[in-house]
Amino acid sequence: MTEPPITELSVHEESVAEQAHELFEDLDVAELERVLADVQRRRAADRARDEAIAKSGIMFSRSIASPFGKLTCVAKTKLDEITFERFLQYCAAHRTDVATVLRDRIYYVLYQKSCQQMLAERIREADVVFTPVMAERKGD
Repeated sequence: MTEPPITELSVHEESVAEQAHELFEDLDVAELERVLADVQRRRAADRARDEAIAKSGIMFSRSIASPFGKLTCVAKTKLDEITFERFLQYCAAHRTDVATVLRDRIYYVLYQKSCQQMLAERIREADVVFTPVMAERKGD
Protein backbone atom coordinates (compact mmCIF):
# COMPACT_ATOMS: atom_id res chain seq x y z
CA MET A 1 0.00 0.00 0.00
CA THR A 2 1.44 3.37 -0.98
CA GLU A 3 1.37 6.21 1.47
CA PRO A 4 -0.48 9.38 0.43
CA PRO A 5 1.79 12.35 -0.26
CA ILE A 6 2.52 14.41 2.81
CA THR A 7 1.59 18.06 2.52
CA GLU A 8 3.12 20.76 4.65
CA LEU A 9 0.96 21.90 7.52
CA SER A 10 0.52 25.42 8.81
CA VAL A 11 1.69 26.14 12.35
CA HIS A 12 -1.90 25.87 13.58
CA GLU A 13 -2.50 22.60 11.72
CA GLU A 14 0.75 21.18 13.08
CA SER A 15 -0.32 22.07 16.61
CA VAL A 16 -3.71 20.41 16.10
CA ALA A 17 -2.05 17.35 14.55
CA GLU A 18 0.25 17.03 17.55
CA GLN A 19 -2.68 17.25 19.97
CA ALA A 20 -4.68 14.75 17.91
CA HIS A 21 -1.73 12.36 17.82
CA GLU A 22 -1.47 12.42 21.61
CA LEU A 23 -5.22 12.06 21.99
CA PHE A 24 -5.58 9.18 19.53
CA GLU A 25 -2.36 7.27 20.19
CA ASP A 26 -4.16 4.43 22.02
CA LEU A 27 -6.66 3.81 19.19
CA ASP A 28 -6.18 1.17 16.54
CA VAL A 29 -6.73 2.06 12.88
CA ALA A 30 -10.40 0.96 12.81
CA GLU A 31 -11.20 2.95 15.98
CA LEU A 32 -9.41 6.00 14.60
CA GLU A 33 -11.37 5.76 11.34
CA ARG A 34 -14.67 5.58 13.28
CA VAL A 35 -13.71 8.58 15.42
CA LEU A 36 -12.70 10.66 12.39
CA ALA A 37 -15.91 9.66 10.56
CA ASP A 38 -17.91 10.79 13.60
CA VAL A 39 -16.04 14.11 13.70
CA GLN A 40 -16.85 14.65 10.01
CA ARG A 41 -20.51 13.78 10.67
CA ARG A 42 -20.66 16.28 13.54
CA ARG A 43 -19.04 19.01 11.44
CA ALA A 44 -21.58 18.37 8.66
CA ALA A 45 -24.41 18.59 11.23
CA ASP A 46 -22.96 21.86 12.58
CA ARG A 47 -22.80 23.30 9.05
CA ALA A 48 -26.39 22.23 8.35
CA ARG A 49 -27.54 23.81 11.63
CA ASP A 50 -25.66 27.02 10.86
CA GLU A 51 -27.22 27.17 7.39
CA ALA A 52 -30.70 26.63 8.84
CA ILE A 53 -30.16 29.35 11.43
CA ALA A 54 -28.80 31.71 8.75
CA LYS A 55 -31.90 31.08 6.62
CA SER A 56 -34.13 31.76 9.65
CA GLY A 57 -32.93 35.36 9.80
CA ILE A 58 -31.19 35.18 13.17
CA MET A 59 -28.20 37.50 13.10
CA PHE A 60 -25.03 37.24 15.16
CA SER A 61 -22.83 40.02 16.48
CA ARG A 62 -19.78 39.18 18.58
CA SER A 63 -21.28 35.72 19.12
CA ILE A 64 -24.45 37.28 20.53
CA ALA A 65 -27.64 36.34 18.72
CA SER A 66 -30.59 38.68 18.36
CA PRO A 67 -34.08 37.82 17.16
CA PHE A 68 -34.26 41.09 15.20
CA GLY A 69 -30.84 41.40 13.61
CA LYS A 70 -27.34 42.57 14.34
CA LEU A 71 -26.77 44.16 17.74
CA THR A 72 -25.41 47.59 16.88
CA CYS A 73 -27.01 50.05 19.32
CA VAL A 74 -25.56 50.78 22.75
CA ALA A 75 -27.87 51.28 25.74
CA LYS A 76 -26.19 52.26 28.99
CA THR A 77 -26.96 54.07 32.21
CA LYS A 78 -25.36 55.24 35.43
CA LEU A 79 -26.09 53.83 38.89
CA ASP A 80 -25.11 54.70 42.44
CA GLU A 81 -22.36 52.56 43.97
CA ILE A 82 -24.61 50.55 46.31
CA THR A 83 -27.08 49.62 43.58
CA PHE A 84 -24.29 48.81 41.14
CA GLU A 85 -22.55 46.56 43.68
CA ARG A 86 -25.81 44.72 44.38
CA PHE A 87 -26.39 44.40 40.62
CA LEU A 88 -22.94 42.87 40.14
CA GLN A 89 -23.69 40.44 42.98
CA TYR A 90 -26.99 39.54 41.27
CA CYS A 91 -25.15 38.89 37.99
CA ALA A 92 -22.55 36.73 39.73
CA ALA A 93 -25.21 34.75 41.60
CA HIS A 94 -27.06 34.09 38.32
CA ARG A 95 -23.83 33.36 36.40
CA THR A 96 -24.49 36.05 33.83
CA ASP A 97 -23.12 39.46 32.92
CA VAL A 98 -24.38 43.04 33.07
CA ALA A 99 -25.04 43.29 29.32
CA THR A 100 -27.14 40.11 29.19
CA VAL A 101 -29.30 41.17 32.14
CA LEU A 102 -29.82 44.68 30.77
CA ARG A 103 -30.62 43.36 27.27
CA ASP A 104 -33.08 40.78 28.65
CA ARG A 105 -34.83 43.38 30.84
CA ILE A 106 -35.18 45.85 27.96
CA TYR A 107 -36.65 43.14 25.72
CA TYR A 108 -38.98 42.08 28.56
CA VAL A 109 -40.27 45.64 29.06
CA LEU A 110 -40.97 45.97 25.33
CA TYR A 111 -42.05 42.44 24.34
CA GLN A 112 -42.94 40.69 27.64
CA LYS A 113 -40.22 38.13 26.82
CA SER A 114 -36.49 38.20 27.41
CA CYS A 115 -34.12 38.39 24.47
CA GLN A 116 -33.02 34.83 25.29
CA GLN A 117 -36.64 33.59 25.26
CA MET A 118 -37.30 35.24 21.91
CA LEU A 119 -34.09 33.82 20.49
CA ALA A 120 -34.96 30.34 21.74
CA GLU A 121 -38.31 30.61 19.93
CA ARG A 122 -36.56 31.63 16.70
CA ILE A 123 -34.13 28.74 17.02
CA ARG A 124 -37.02 26.30 17.58
CA GLU A 125 -38.63 27.71 14.41
CA ALA A 126 -35.31 27.22 12.59
CA ASP A 127 -35.15 23.67 13.94
CA VAL A 128 -38.30 22.89 11.96
CA VAL A 129 -36.18 23.55 8.87
CA PHE A 130 -33.08 21.95 10.40
CA THR A 131 -34.70 18.61 11.31
CA PRO A 132 -35.64 17.64 7.72
CA VAL A 133 -32.16 18.66 6.56
CA MET A 134 -30.62 16.32 9.12
CA ALA A 135 -33.03 13.51 8.20
CA GLU A 136 -31.89 13.85 4.58
CA ARG A 137 -28.22 13.68 5.64
CA LYS A 138 -28.78 10.54 7.74
CA GLY A 139 -30.29 8.86 4.69
CA ASP A 140 -27.06 9.43 2.71
